[in-house]
Amino acid sequence: MNFIKLDEGLCVNTKINQFAWVDIVNRKFYKSDDKESFLDEYNYPAIPSNIFKFDKDRAIVLDDNGISDFVFSDGSVNNFFSYPRNFIPNDFRGNDGVMISGDQFLFGVMHKSNPKKFCGAVWLLDKKRLIKVQENHIPNSFIKIDDFILISDSLKNTVYKFSLDEKKIIGIWRKFNSNDGIPDGGFYLDGYCYFAMWGKSKVIKLDKNGNYISELLLKELYPTNCKNYKNKILITFATRNSKRNEYLINRLNKKLILEKIF
Repeated sequence: MNFIKLDEGLCVNTKINQFAWVDIVNRKFYKSDDKESFLDEYNYPAIPSNIFKFDKDRAIVLDDNGISDFVFSDGSVNNFFSYPRNFIPNDFRGNDGVMISGDQFLFGVMHKSNPKKFCGAVWLLDKKRLIKVQENHIPNSFIKIDDFILISDSLKNTVYKFSLDEKKIIGIWRKFNSNDGIPDGGFYLDGYCYFAMWGKSKVIKLDKNGNYISELLLKELYPTNCKNYKNKILITFATRNSKRNEYLINRLNKKLILEKIF
């Protein structure tokens, strides 16, 4: 599919009441102010896909070169970690991930053009040491629940459990069917998991064991990620139609992507 915008990597900083995300297709980085009334827009020199964390001055970003420190004031990028090309070739890029600690990251890479044919993988970066966790065509979600992290393979519609204690996949958390949609990004709050379901115009709510609770229907077909923001659900989308190619703040004003927790 050809998208004119692919908004992803949604990240919320509760200390400064701001959120940020990236546009993978156009290599953009966006950051709100604390009142959602203004957006900072930055050109990103690589292909960004996920924001691990950010503050008022900088962000830690997953991109097609590795994990980078992005400085807002001058747009500079300093590589925190570069992919060893014998492990991750140039035709792969980062897709999603989570920062476990200051020197420990769990993240996924996928093929840039044909992830079905060329399988990606989930990697653990532990004190600069790269460990392959699992082959995964399109790694997504990376939702932390207690002592494990949920990792989706969006191509297989399957969500796996990664044990933080054992540092490995310990089983399947849930398999989705084609009618459910494709699990993409999400978050965990008060005992429930929320997943943006690609291709089905909805966010679904599950309990921590993967049992279906309820869903929120959306106007956009391709939700990519969702996060808790000021006790509401903030949602990003992929866009194929130029009529919908609006900045996130306009969608907020139209109540298209800021919905009540359900």
